[in-house]
This record gives sequence, structure tokens and C-alpha cells, in this order.
Amino acid sequence: MVLHYIYKKQPYIFEVRWTDTEGSSTIFRGIVSYLEKIHGPVFSAYQGQAQRLDLAVDQLYSQIYRFGEEYQAIPYDPKHRKRFLAAYGEICSLSEMRENGEEASALTELFAQVLDKLQEIVGVYLLDNAYQGKHRYRRKHFEEWLETTAEGSMSCEFESVLIQMTDLSRLLDQLTATQRERQVKHIFLNYTLQEIAEQEGASRQSVSESIAAALKKLRTLL
Repeated sequence: MVLHYIYKKQPYIFEVRWTDTEGSSTIFRGIVSYLEKIHGPVFSAYQGQAQRLDLAVDQLYSQIYRFGEEYQAIPYDPKHRKRFLAAYGEICSLSEMRENGEEASALTELFAQVLDKLQEIVGVYLLDNAYQGKHRYRRKHFEEWLETTAEGSMSCEFESVLIQMTDLSRLLDQLTATQRERQVKHIFLNYTLQEIAEQEGASRQSVSESIAAALKKLRTLL
């Protein structure tokens, strides 16, 4: 990952690895080690904090891997979302600087860039997690419905569902990528306008107008 910062009014840029050869996080220790090498041992006092941060990132990775295995092998657990957010929250807490000065300012700037990337991972996970949770809930109830539905009527119902799904897909294809993504989040995943705005770094007003415009377009196609 390429990072940039300002130290003693001079700009710097360098590249650091996310993990070592075994897949463990080394990015925060890599940042501090680089600063020690370039600017001297004044940064060595932050090695302990960097190590704790890397361990916290490993915990976040483990939650991601656990979800992957959970999706494939064991029943869906809605509490996993809370565990995942707790792991991310621990990283944010540990990254805070309790000192002032140029060294702390440079580290805050660098750590924030790493946190931005981790936030993207969290956003992708939460979207996927929400989708999978709803999918499994609907799948369970669909299977229960199959068990109690006569075979003759099931064929007709299934065909009707397929037609509706195909029509919906064609309608969504008429929207822009941004409009389509926001519609799916808001209508199918039940995200609020504020949640979508925070995820995308946009204003609530722009998200609201985008969704309203998309709905208006869909109405003209029906």
C-alpha cells in the first residue's frame, strides 16, 4: 500500500506491505519501522501500539475468514455482524494518539489512510453479510413453503416468481450503476438513506434525490 505524510513540514511517500508471508498483519509495524529508519529512534516508542494494532487487524481478518467458512459450512449466525464491528472498533480505538507533536501527527495521518482501506473492507462485508442473511431467511421460508405446497400448484407459482424476477432484473438494468446499487440497498436490504449516504461518503439529500429519480424512471417503464 502506498502511503503519504508530512513530517517537519516535508512531504514523504513510501510503500508498505499489508501482511507477511504467513498472512499476518504487519502494516502498522511496517509504518513505524519505516519512520524509525528515516527519521530516527524517536518513533520507537510507538512500536508497542503498532504491534497491538496488527494483532487487532488479524482479529478482523479472522472474522472475515470465519464468515466465509460459516457461509459454506454452518448455519448463519446474525451475531457475527456484531463481532465483526467489535473487531473493527478495536482497531479504531487502538489507533488513537494520546500524545501531541509532529511524530503523533505523522502517525495519525498514516494510520488514518490504513483505516480508510479497512473501512472499505468493513463496508463490503456488511453489505454481503446483510444480503446473505436475508437470502438464507428467505430460502428457509421458501423451503418450508415447498413442503406444504401441492406439486400441481407449485409449478404455476414457481413460473410466476421466475417471470417477476426476470422482469425486475430487466428494469434494474435500465438504471445507472449508482442508482441500481442504491435501490438494492434501500429496497431489498432495508438500508436507510442516511446509512447509504455514510457508506458512500455522500449527502443524504443526494442519495434521496438519486433514489427518487430512479423510482420515477422505473414507473415510466412499467
